[in-house]
Amino acid sequence: YNIGPGVSRVTRYKHTIMADDLYDEFGNYIGPELDDDSSDDDESSSSSQSGSEAAAGDGDHGNEDDDGMSLDDDDNAAGGGDDRHTNVSASAIVLHEDKEHYGQVYNESVKTVTLTEDAETIETPIAPRPSVRPEVLLEDMTMKEEDGAETDFFGTLLRNPRLKRFIGVVGEFHSGKTSLMDLLIEDSVRYYHSDNKEKKNSAIMKGCWGEQASLEACHGGGPRLMDSLEIEKERQMSIKTCPMCMMLPDSRGKSYLMNFLDTPGHVQFVDEEVTCATALTDGCMVVIDPLEPSNGVSLERILPKLIAAKQEMILCLNKMDRLLLEVKLPPADAYWKLKRVIEEVNALVEDYSGIQDYFHPVRNVIFSSALHGYMFTLDSFTKIYFEGTQVGPNDMDAQKFKLRLWGDSYFCQQERTFYKTSKEVKQGTKQRSFVEFVLSPLYKLYSVCLGEEQKVLDKTLRNLPVPILLPKQTLKSSARAILRSVLSSYFGSLAIVDTLQKLPSPAFGWKRKSKMISNSPVYTESNMRPLNPAFKKCVVHVTKLLDIQGKFGALCRVYSGELKVGDRVKVLGNAYPADLEDVTFHEISSIHIPTFSVDLESDTVKLAFRSQKEVNGGNIVILHGIDANISHSATAVGSTKKNKIDEDDDDEEEDICFKPLRFDESVVKLSIEPLRPAELPKMVQGLRSVLKSYPACHLLVQDTGEHCLFGTGELYLETVMECLRSYSDVEIKVAEPTVALRESVSSTSIMGVVGETPNHRNKLTITVSPLEPNISEALLENNLPTNPDAVSNHFMKEYGWDLLSSRSIWAFEYERASLLLDDTIPDFNENDYKANLAAAKSGIVQGFRWAAKEGPLCEEPLHGCKVKLLDAILAPSAVHRSSGQIIPTVRRTVHAGILLANPVLLEPVNKLHITTPTSIVDSLVPVLSKRRGMMTSDTPIGASTYSIVTAYIPVLDSFGFESDIRTYTQGQAMVYSSFEYWNEVPGEAMDTSIVLHPLEPSPPQSLARELLVKTRRRKGLSEEVSVNKYLDDEMKRQLLLAQRGEEDDSVFTDDGEDKKIL
Repeated sequence: YNIGPGVSRVTRYKHTIMADDLYDEFGNYIGPELDDDSSDDDESSSSSQSGSEAAAGDGDHGNEDDDGMSLDDDDNAAGGGDDRHTNVSASAIVLHEDKEHYGQVYNESVKTVTLTEDAETIETPIAPRPSVRPEVLLEDMTMKEEDGAETDFFGTLLRNPRLKRFIGVVGEFHSGKTSLMDLLIEDSVRYYHSDNKEKKNSAIMKGCWGEQASLEACHGGGPRLMDSLEIEKERQMSIKTCPMCMMLPDSRGKSYLMNFLDTPGHVQFVDEEVTCATALTDGCMVVIDPLEPSNGVSLERILPKLIAAKQEMILCLNKMDRLLLEVKLPPADAYWKLKRVIEEVNALVEDYSGIQDYFHPVRNVIFSSALHGYMFTLDSFTKIYFEGTQVGPNDMDAQKFKLRLWGDSYFCQQERTFYKTSKEVKQGTKQRSFVEFVLSPLYKLYSVCLGEEQKVLDKTLRNLPVPILLPKQTLKSSARAILRSVLSSYFGSLAIVDTLQKLPSPAFGWKRKSKMISNSPVYTESNMRPLNPAFKKCVVHVTKLLDIQGKFGALCRVYSGELKVGDRVKVLGNAYPADLEDVTFHEISSIHIPTFSVDLESDTVKLAFRSQKEVNGGNIVILHGIDANISHSATAVGSTKKNKIDEDDDDEEEDICFKPLRFDESVVKLSIEPLRPAELPKMVQGLRSVLKSYPACHLLVQDTGEHCLFGTGELYLETVMECLRSYSDVEIKVAEPTVALRESVSSTSIMGVVGETPNHRNKLTITVSPLEPNISEALLENNLPTNPDAVSNHFMKEYGWDLLSSRSIWAFEYERASLLLDDTIPDFNENDYKANLAAAKSGIVQGFRWAAKEGPLCEEPLHGCKVKLLDAILAPSAVHRSSGQIIPTVRRTVHAGILLANPVLLEPVNKLHITTPTSIVDSLVPVLSKRRGMMTSDTPIGASTYSIVTAYIPVLDSFGFESDIRTYTQGQAMVYSSFEYWNEVPGEAMDTSIVLHPLEPSPPQSLARELLVKTRRRKGLSEEVSVNKYLDDEMKRQLLLAQRGEEDDSVFTDDGEDKKIL
């Protein structure tokens, strides 16, 4: 304390009461001025005097003080009176260095150790990064074998293809797919584990997931077993496909083995994961949130894939609780909302397949709420009514009653008859049957659970047609827990099995996989025989690699034959059968079935593996030991080889091979390098593992040593980078994200470009022109016939080509949306002309593919180009027209033809789906305009105050757009973006008069030139692009004459060039 000017600091003093006349209310000294020498003595005397006065006037409290002072006096007398500072009162001020910290915090049983030297090295971090691999799917490698018939019954179902279903769970982002899987696992645990007495009394049987199951995911609800990655739990979203095999009974108690593949719903992961899942499954359950737009960007990409794969689909309207508790719709309005959602999804299906009313509540629609633990269909509701009381007329059975639970159907209680209009109903509520028999009882259960007291609730539940008896502990719990207990007990989720069993089983579903085979020209039942589960030879389709505890396992479907641990299989790569050398032989080390296990000690359910020594056809398994040469998909067939020395396969039949899986284009580019150059090998090794785990991601290594990763979006690449850092365990530097570019032409070459081989024995004349947009889309989607004889008819019928042109197609470049045409006129005077041209065809095609891979502007791939071979003068000797002469000449000539056809740069454009309040839709226009975007439509979402806005924005200007739009709308808008098409970059890329200023944004008219220059600089190329290096002197002369329309040779310089023009 500073007690006044010229007064020394008081360090220690006993418990005193400061007098009012000497100190103010803040403890500052305000008395007479004191000398420095006598300050301590005066202070102590005044303190003792004031203390005695206070003790005399405090009454009862003074007795305690007196007792305390007497103890101090006794101690001082015993000690000679000099130790008055040793026994300091509890309220005295003690300096920090004099405190006994550990004695005040811990008791006597705690031993305190003080380390004077750090035991760790300087490289050891204080808080080390978790070493858990991001791709660890399951915690236990094997499933513990349990006594009883359960394990044997599971194995029996594995051997019966007719009692199995392969189902993919797909849907929009945050539609509740993972929560539905938790609900199904919960019912499977209750049904098949309740016979064990030890398990029956455990906590997991009583509540399974406990209180957290009734909470939303954003509030820590649900176990979310299918989210096995740490990043998935942190972000509360699924990123990778997770398989799950479980037993579920139908309404009759018959057990089925359901193989589910839970896929993510985010648009940046949908293409990759849904493509892999649909290649394995025979049917899909499409999950939709009724309050979210049913025609979202994810569903627009999912449905075409499902229809192309001939998948049987089931619609699940999840989150029914939001209609009641969030927007509080009346039952009649809720019916119209559900009807509108089903109609919108049917409209999408009709656009892609032409089938009307694909989804109908009577056939294939499920209503559910994973948060409150129930799933029901019209069939299950009918069984509830007919098991309880008689509802319909005496001559009406359950099937007829179910048909009248949807649509314009009204029930007259007095006449016990259904009518088509409400006017015909004389008495009663005059509501639709779905509202009266389905929604009204559901609303009443919600109102009773939320609005009634404990006794009234218990009495009401006991008087239901199907009585519900809740324990007292549940009745005293929260309203969320009561709702989940009541609704899950009354409806349950096992009614879904009656609908899922309508999907095709593996015993018959293999017939729908005909389009996935690449080397079967005619798809007949005899050709499809290798996919039949009863076929003896083993055929396995691998679609994805899963990282399980540091080792990759192949997620695959066994179509036919038997597969055992230790068997030797032949793995056919993606290039087979075009490349017959893309074949390797491997030995299966282990076989696992993804499922779950119940831990009684901790009362938890965990994902686990079930080890199998052998499996037969019609199973989805994880194989270990065959992943060494698999990038993302492959075909494995049984091999007759017994040793590794044999390298030739002398099977009588040709091995069946599946087509490689194709994904949408990855247009976002990220350049990376290790922080320490010496750690480059570790980063490369990590990249190999990342590319196996993320098949849609691909790597490009430039000539300068730059490593470029391509992904579908910012979130996708962020996940890839987190996975890469875990695999490689190195620090990585990341550049600013950019975009992939494409090169194309806007017109036809001004003249035919003649290319001469280095030996001057061959001449090729080529022109380049734009390809029709519809053909480019067909090439990108791979929708062209694989049979060469059918290609000609397809082009004549679909695109209006003439017979000669359609038969002259030499090669397709699917990824670059380009093709090569033979437009030569044969010379009938030369007998060997056709033979020579046919012999040089392979070299010409390879040169075309090389030119399409790297264009002349900035070595980016071509897009939408039609290359025509107009004339070919070939040497008669095969030595003079070898591939070494033809291939580089074709590449050089194609590049020259592109530069003479007004070349342009193409940039990717994203399609945006923005969910935003209707009141701020107009304010989004300036935000989009600043980024060269445009809004195309805005559609209000029914039963809500939100609208869905559709817009387009270049990917180059979309980085950070989602953050900006959320900040601009204060978090009310949600943005989903996906690649849509390629668009021409504004400006002239070849205009050298444009001046680029460093550190300044270029105007839109200079954007093409800026991208060209910066891309060439980054790749180590010169800034100028000239056609001179692709032409010889004679061709330069002809080009200049064609541009000037002259025939005078004097216009040329001595070296044969006109630099101003060329």
